[in-house]
Amino acid sequence: IIFLFVFAVIIMLVPLTRYFVLNSVGVRSSLSITVIDKASNQALRQATVSINGASSQTDDNGNATVQKVKQGSGKIIIEKKAYAKLEIPVTVGWGSNPQGKVFVQPTGVQYTIFVKDWLSGNPIEKVEATAGQANALSDKDGKIVLTLDQEDYEKNKTATVKKDLYRDEQVDLDATDKFKDVIMAPSRRHMSVTKKSGKYDVMSGYIDGKDEKVLLTGTGYEKEDLALIEHPEKNLAVYISSRDNKRTSKGILMSSLMIIDEETGASRLTSTIGQSERYQPVGWMKDNFI
Repeated sequence: IIFLFVFAVIIMLVPLTRYFVLNSVGVRSSLSITVIDKASNQALRQATVSINGASSQTDDNGNATVQKVKQGSGKIIIEKKAYAKLEIPVTVGWGSNPQGKVFVQPTGVQYTIFVKDWLSGNPIEKVEATAGQANALSDKDGKIVLTLDQEDYEKNKTATVKKDLYRDEQVDLDATDKFKDVIMAPSRRHMSVTKKSGKYDVMSGYIDGKDEKVLLTGTGYEKEDLALIEHPEKNLAVYISSRDNKRTSKGILMSSLMIIDEETGASRLTSTIGQSERYQPVGWMKDNFI
């Protein structure tokens, strides 16, 4: 018994035999690491981190945790297109094996894109830029460093910049200017009434004035007391005007009430709900209009 005890202690004290025994009975560890772009000092997302047959990908903050890693000596291998392959010798022991930050050298063409909000002028964080398989996120200063390998650089002349609640923007990737400024506007279109044509037309467009189009052409019968009240969240609006030129038996011009529904860029008008000598709009209450 003493011999077996001493033998077991020796096995566990010697790293080579200890790792062999632990791996043989299925004991596994984990390894965590943070991958950084050496040129921009930004977190590198979607880089592949592998060691001893196990692998994982970095998240938006450049962090990766590889699970079910065999113990003992091995190499951490970090790979991503347009970046130099990095190999780091390591010995995996018990626990999580945190490795801290490592820096990977870019080998492709880099573009620096600064993104700001159209309304406030403030930088926007977590905006994604993609071109082919290349992708990157903006930091708290609105800075994106997008690295393309030669194949993506030759095939993609533009990068797409996008974020939820904002309109997608296209950025030209030319050979001379590697620094780009992008102003991002909200993705929701807004309706308005304008008299540019000489009649009261209902228009739709983005808040920065891009992609304006006529939803409802004026008839020339509209009076100045018309009203257009948008839904707070959906592409709906109630429109009250005298455009239909309907009159009472006494000849009084009435207002028509209709709903304008603009979905997926195409306008669809419901039938006019009714006419009245006077409507007093209060506003939207969820999906009900008062």
